[in-house]
Amino acid sequence: MFNRVFRTIFFTDDRIAGLLFALFYFPVACWTLGTLLLFAELPLPPYSTFTDIVVFLILCFSALPLASYPLILGFSGLQRLLAASSPGTFRSRWYSMFFLFLLPWLTCISFFVAEDWHAFLNRYATGSLLFWSYLFCVLLLPAAWRKSVRARWFTIGAAAAVLPAFLLPWAYCRFPEIRSTAAAVFWLISIPLCLFLCSGMIATLAGRRFPLGIGRSLLVLAGIFVAVYLTVLAATLVQDCRIAGLLRERSEYYRQPLTPETLRDLYYAGHTPNNRRFGLAVPEEDHFKDLPPLNAALPERLIELTTGRTIHADGVAAELTDWKNDNLHWSAKLQEIVNAGYLRMERDYTTQLYRIQLPEQNALRRWAYIHRALIKLALRNRQPETALHLYRQARWFQRQATQDPLLISYLVVRFLDRIHVDALEAILDSEQFTPEQLQTIRRELADDAATLDCQFNRAQLSELILQVDTFRQISRGYLPKNWDLWFDQPILTKQPVQASVAALRLMLPQPYLIWTVDFQATLREDIRLTALAKRPYNSGDPDWKTDMARFSRCAPFTWLNNPIDRIIQKKHAACALYRCVDAGIAAELYRRRHGVFPDNWEQLIPEFLPAAPTDPFTGQPLQLESGRLTVRVTDASLPRRGGKYQTRELTVAGLRISSAGYDPRKEIAFTITCNGI
Repeated sequence: MFNRVFRTIFFTDDRIAGLLFALFYFPVACWTLGTLLLFAELPLPPYSTFTDIVVFLILCFSALPLASYPLILGFSGLQRLLAASSPGTFRSRWYSMFFLFLLPWLTCISFFVAEDWHAFLNRYATGSLLFWSYLFCVLLLPAAWRKSVRARWFTIGAAAAVLPAFLLPWAYCRFPEIRSTAAAVFWLISIPLCLFLCSGMIATLAGRRFPLGIGRSLLVLAGIFVAVYLTVLAATLVQDCRIAGLLRERSEYYRQPLTPETLRDLYYAGHTPNNRRFGLAVPEEDHFKDLPPLNAALPERLIELTTGRTIHADGVAAELTDWKNDNLHWSAKLQEIVNAGYLRMERDYTTQLYRIQLPEQNALRRWAYIHRALIKLALRNRQPETALHLYRQARWFQRQATQDPLLISYLVVRFLDRIHVDALEAILDSEQFTPEQLQTIRRELADDAATLDCQFNRAQLSELILQVDTFRQISRGYLPKNWDLWFDQPILTKQPVQASVAALRLMLPQPYLIWTVDFQATLREDIRLTALAKRPYNSGDPDWKTDMARFSRCAPFTWLNNPIDRIIQKKHAACALYRCVDAGIAAELYRRRHGVFPDNWEQLIPEFLPAAPTDPFTGQPLQLESGRLTVRVTDASLPRRGGKYQTRELTVAGLRISSAGYDPRKEIAFTITCNGI
């Protein structure tokens, strides 16, 4: 009985060869299907990593028997075809199987060195595409061309049927608007068709029967496969209906008369009375109680433009190219990714970042652009007071957003600030104010800038980056969840500069600033801003190989192999290292103000340090010698490698942290060098 089943499944009496063949094929079938389904991004509610994996496993294991049966038949025939067409080269069954599956298995091995699950699937999609292209162009097409005219056309037709399986992932990523019910239906039809045509093409070339009527067991498995896809289709239809209903309700709201109250709600872009049903956060308090009243002289066309319903062609359209459709259109675009709990970023980005912030940030950027367009339009219409009033409103909204933990991040504030600075320059250069008015405006806006823009002070920002980066290193790459947890750590001897604590709390309720380097080199603007912020401690462009980004993209098991990283994991070594870096910051700040490094700790207290840092083991003050701080850490459990540790330096925002050599007492000396600019 076993032999009959085995022979039916693997088309061979050689059990070892059949089992090896199945082991070669299994990852190819599973991960190819998984890649296609993941790229499809079917809207399965609610979206989460756990749901992603569960759906992936269900689809793979339900589709595997259906896919494996005809494809194993096809590959078995392909092996015979290769052996017959190329005697002496593919005569050996073992050699041909090794050759056919070498590339897929090399791609599978890349899973163990990939940064994450999505990175592996992206790599595997590319590898499988190259494999199938090579198989078709080099092996199948020439063999079919020599066989018969019928085989030629069948091969070309099958290739044309299989081609959408490789084009659809690209289309899904490039054109989000086609991710709809029609696309789900197309997937329902195309994937089984591609599998059958591909296997049938190979089987026909090998002279075997087209694999269709293969028994009741296959029909049962095919039913399971189709049932899973129908479930996905039903979920897609339900979500489409739900989103359509919500958008219809939202459109009713936007058809209300344009009053100052409606305009005020639209300013906050998304915080409507029915907002909880849309999955967005509703402010508990009245965010608009301090909003200055709308200018009664505001032109009607400005109100129309502010609502987004009408875009006029007199120069404003160029400012609002991305939002030239009505307000409902961009809201619908936004709601498609907000509703049903499957809000997520593109696959190239780090998924845990901006998961909740995306719609609010887009709204803030949109209104910043609109404010700038309104200001320039008012200046062209010779209405300087209206332009100044709009600018004050824009800054007021930015301050409100800065206090919202769901909205704020360093990059958004910096982005809005850059837009507002451009608008302010247009106001000050318009020559529509008298010198006395300009002086009053500058004085008024100086207070506003001191409140809102102090986080852009480079010294404070560099200090913040250094502290967060050091925290990341001593906690094996993890960042603090919130500011309070960070400040309560015993390894932190002081908070950032006291004058900036309030601003820093507004700027980063969570340390999003350093998370910008976690992007896989796709958000170049974010990395550039981070590099600019780091530059005061780096005297030039940062070296990303030895600096922050090295820790942002390395898995823990990768950098545990390095001696200094093993030491940093030790709690007491981390304390000593952090206190050393903290003192190094103070010494560097002193050098910048006075031009030389301090000679003793008293020169740093209390302006730069609350007290002299102490050795966590001996309790004695740390040594300070001409800008160099040395701490010796003793640990009997430190491993020995070749009799000594490798001397290695690690740059953290310009402060070189070097590990000295190993000695019999197993002491490691951390030396912090404030190398200056």
